Amino acid sequence: MLVPSQLSAIDFDVPNNYSTVQAAIDSALSNANPVDYIYIARGNYLEGIVINIPAGNTLYLIGAASDGTVLDGGGVHRVIRIEGNGIIHIDNMTITNGIAWGAGIGVAAGSTLYLENCIITNNHAWSHGGGIDNSGTLYATNCKISGNTATISGAGIYNEGGTLSIEKSSISGNISPIQSGLAATNPVMAINNWWGSSSGPSGAGPGTGDSISAPVLYSPWLTYDPFEMVAIRIKEMTCYRVWINEDNKFQFVFWYPYRDNNWVRIYDVSGKMAYEIDMPYDNPNLVVDLPDGMYTVKTFHDQPEPLQEFIIGKP
Repeated sequence: MLVPSQLSAIDFDVPNNYSTVQAAIDSALSNANPVDYIYIARGNYLEGIVINIPAGNTLYLIGAASDGTVLDGGGVHRVIRIEGNGIIHIDNMTITNGIAWGAGIGVAAGSTLYLENCIITNNHAWSHGGGIDNSGTLYATNCKISGNTATISGAGIYNEGGTLSIEKSSISGNISPIQSGLAATNPVMAINNWWGSSSGPSGAGPGTGDSISAPVLYSPWLTYDPFEMVAIRIKEMTCYRVWINEDNKFQFVFWYPYRDNNWVRIYDVSGKMAYEIDMPYDNPNLVVDLPDGMYTVKTFHDQPEPLQEFIIGKP
């Protein structure tokens, strides 16, 4: 996630400063600040959240980990409803157990949502849009949208005339009578995604994966599930996913709770450092172009001893 200057921003922490995500959102939107950041710690937050953000305002909801910060609809209501004409960023969390039209996330016309590094799962729509229902503007990347259901169509995503772009994500294992992966009433961009099969999406697509409707631009698609290569998170500054992407580059997703001094260093077989970066806070994604070969990856925070060390390679 590219986070703009925080010089004019106020930070809101859940649950340290606010016991609920909704309370933090309401407090953030009540001030005159154009940009606010809400940091949400690990835990399960049983809420039905409504965000009505005015034009000219930007709000960031930032979880501690995509599989550790859980917004839970409890099977009784939608998890997140986004309204207004402002901009929302949601990063690093799971949205689950919603039930409604647009059960996981509903984006109203006029609203803009940037969705990154999130898991949208086990949401159920009465008709359309189990995982996401979009009538506004939605940009999604590196998300896992799976295990959602709908009684009619768009179990994963339903786009109702909105602007939609989703890439580098997994849209698979969603269930509805038609167009289980992505149903759209207008052309949308959905390239470089995994649909549950190396042959691509079914329906308007050529393959056997989750089905899509005709206006969906789906090619090229991923022939592998980027979320399958998961390492166990055992340290405080750790890589929990790494793969070789479609550009033949190493792609990593890191997790770390620290604001500063999050170092990733990569060494070749001779022990010489081949790559080094001070990872910016709340941008867990890293793409590194290295020659074919074996490498050792080490993560650091402040201390000279690595927090995590593992080997990667490509032929």
